Amino acid sequence: MPATANAVCTAVSCVAMLVSGATHAEGIDTERIFGFMIGSDVGEHEFQSETTGRFGKGGGHYHGGEQELELELVPVKNFRIELGTAFVGNDIGGLPGFDDRRQLAWQGASLDLRYRFLDRETAPFGMALSVQNEASRIDDSSGAPTRQYGTAFTLAFDREIVPDRVVTALNLSY
Repeated sequence: MPATANAVCTAVSCVAMLVSGATHAEGIDTERIFGFMIGSDVGEHEFQSETTGRFGKGGGHYHGGEQELELELVPVKNFRIELGTAFVGNDIGGLPGFDDRRQLAWQGASLDLRYRFLDRETAPFGMALSVQNEASRIDDSSGAPTRQYGTAFTLAFDREIVPDRVVTALNLSY
């Protein structure tokens, strides 16, 4: 299937999922509704866990996984603090360019600060700024010891097109 057709199918699928089940009693929460994007909502107090698996590369064997644990706090209206930590496991053998490695280790920590400047319920659109800092001591792909630091800035915009049913979003990231 051509890239354009894949993009159209993905967009249609996303809209269908949003229309079919994105509502709850309090309206739409866009904090994580878009998967790879964020909305302007800051969420609420919560604890969450996310697991990521990595499997297969040409030749040899490659199995990897990451377990992230995150605690979200909303100390004041429109401001969220998210503290995170991650553990990684690797089982790599016989791959060109990779050291053979079998390990389970603490990978690193993260801090995500998000502030909502405009609430889409009282403004024409929602707008939030997210600043996410991460520090890792284990490389995601190779499992090798490393010191990685990074900061991501995201300016998130969202707007309800059909109230309590369909939302659109735009993220500007650096």
